[in-house]
Amino acid sequence: MLFYDHHTRTCCFFNVQKCAFTFALIGFVLNLVALVPIFLPYSPTSQEKPSIYIGKCLHILFSAMLFLSIMLAYKLRKAWLYTPYLIYTGISLALAILGCLTYLYFLITDPQSLLDDNWRKAHPGKETDDSEARAIASAWLALMLVYLLFSGWIYSVIYRAYATQKEEEEQGIKADEIHGHRNYAGGV
Repeated sequence: MLFYDHHTRTCCFFNVQKCAFTFALIGFVLNLVALVPIFLPYSPTSQEKPSIYIGKCLHILFSAMLFLSIMLAYKLRKAWLYTPYLIYTGISLALAILGCLTYLYFLITDPQSLLDDNWRKAHPGKETDDSEARAIASAWLALMLVYLLFSGWIYSVIYRAYATQKEEEEQGIKADEIHGHRNYAGGV
């Protein structure tokens, strides 16, 4: 029998697997919408290089496939389909934490001393003062923290859906083995 734990099985008063499916559906649709500008006629004023353009397209398609795997995991009731998203997002969150630590480092140290000498030589009249560099680092740190909090929450929902599905699969296999053995032995 499955042990019901309200905090690990629900999200926003719904089943955690249904919430994971909803987040995946929203992410999938948003990724498909993000593909629309890629297929519009190329703007001649854009500074984007074609290789970056193709890279963005591949990243959007890859992200859409990750969200599709979550939707399939919900529909097919297979826990292993959650793992591509969990691995990729886990790596992304780890890199975002490193980014936050980097911006925090820029806030603590003297940002002017970290500017590239070549940039200073190429732009002798454009010196960035410390307060401007600290303001930029503070803004990016705040944005990264908001991203981390939101992404971490969604990651926890997807992970709880994975754990719940895995537990249900294990319980289902054990129940099938027990019932199959009993039927084989001549039981009901």
